[in-house]
Amino acid sequence: MFVVTNSQTNNQGTDPEQCSFYDFNDIINWVANDSCGNVNYYTQTVSLFDTISPIVIASPDTTINSTSLTDPSVTGQATGTDNTGYCIVSYSDNSNQNPDITKPGHYNYTLERLCTGTDPCSNTGNDTQIITVQDTTKPWFTSLQDTYGNEWNYPINAPQPVGVDDNPEAPVTIELISKDTVYGNSDTNSCEYINNAVVHHVYKIKDPTGNFEIGTQNNHMQDTESPEFTEFPQSPLDVFYDGEPLNPDKTGHAQATDNSDLVNIIYNYDYSNQDPDESECEHYQFPLENTIVAYDRCSNSKSGIQEINVNKPISLIYTFFPSDITVPKGDTAIEITGIPQGIDTLNPDLLPVNYSHYDVLLEQTEHIRKWARYHSMKDVCEQSTPDSIQLITEDLDIGVPEVLGTKEDCKCIVSPNPADEQIHLSFTGIKPGRTLISLYNLTGQEQRQWKILTSVRKEAVLDMTGCPAGLYILRVETNQCMTVIKIAKQSR
Repeated sequence: MFVVTNSQTNNQGTDPEQCSFYDFNDIINWVANDSCGNVNYYTQTVSLFDTISPIVIASPDTTINSTSLTDPSVTGQATGTDNTGYCIVSYSDNSNQNPDITKPGHYNYTLERLCTGTDPCSNTGNDTQIITVQDTTKPWFTSLQDTYGNEWNYPINAPQPVGVDDNPEAPVTIELISKDTVYGNSDTNSCEYINNAVVHHVYKIKDPTGNFEIGTQNNHMQDTESPEFTEFPQSPLDVFYDGEPLNPDKTGHAQATDNSDLVNIIYNYDYSNQDPDESECEHYQFPLENTIVAYDRCSNSKSGIQEINVNKPISLIYTFFPSDITVPKGDTAIEITGIPQGIDTLNPDLLPVNYSHYDVLLEQTEHIRKWARYHSMKDVCEQSTPDSIQLITEDLDIGVPEVLGTKEDCKCIVSPNPADEQIHLSFTGIKPGRTLISLYNLTGQEQRQWKILTSVRKEAVLDMTGCPAGLYILRVETNQCMTVIKIAKQSR
């Protein structure tokens, strides 16, 4: 018979959070004794190991905003259990986030979180959490100011809108996407149509992921701008008085532009310098100011003065002008040769006409003098017409008897010469008897014939009614002599 005994030792650690507490060697020393006192020894080593992995359960998959923290305290903690009772959970993330802050993938991406549980002996267990990061928050305007007092049809002096995104580093774009105008009323010609108008600027602010916000800026309009002349009539300007009121067709039209597009132009002619008396020169000739005013629909105006000199035209015409005439020597007085008559057509009843003339000797011979008589008329403003010419021939032989024959007693006197309708013939040296008197024109045609007895009459009245004005030959013939006398008949 024998007896077996053992003794046991180990190298197990004392700290349960250390692997040596779970991985160690247990040494058993065996001793066998028989009855004869024989002894045998054997040492047995038993190694103990922890090879069981922890069990890890990750937090459920989740979706968070791009501005949220991705820390497990936010997205959820994983849990780990182990047979040792001790398990430490750690995390490692794998992200497909784009590093460019201007790209959508910087704010919309996926984060894969590996949750690892480790026990004291470094046995591990894993689980994965998928975290979806999204940017769903719109950017917003921090400054979008309405404006007031904007001049119509001028660029609107509006401040540029300012905005931000919930992601501070995210750049935002702001663009003007539309404009529209709400007018003050429906009357397109009224001031209120534009003066109370509002121009809406519609802006869009957008972040890199396409989230956007729409904002409207209200720009209130007004019209305080005066028109500007683009054309102004000539100044000073000379015009002729015609009895009718002045108007732009006579004095020139002005042109003007305005920011409101509607411009009216009025012309104000100041006649205060005109004499109301129509018989005075200053009624027809005077200075005048034309105040031209351009104004828009809101009564904003611009004015200018056109200086105008109104002048009286030379409006004289002859109603009668004496014909060229031949007169006896010394009978060139205007009362004999004819006085012109005329009127001022501008106002024939009230305006006086004055006359003047001067003579220029053109030719002189033994028998004639030829004169050019220059007639002119002068109006109330002392303006003269151009000279009009009447030719006057002064016949130095008219009225001087031309005795044919040798008898000195064949003499007679004619008066008046020039004559009107009748001439008086006095017999001064003709002896009694029958006398034949004949009247011829210058072509030799007999116009009249008279037969008288000089023994009875010493003078005769000869009627020239119906004979045209001009020169004639009067022949006085008796038995003793013949006398030829040149006479002239003037026009009436």
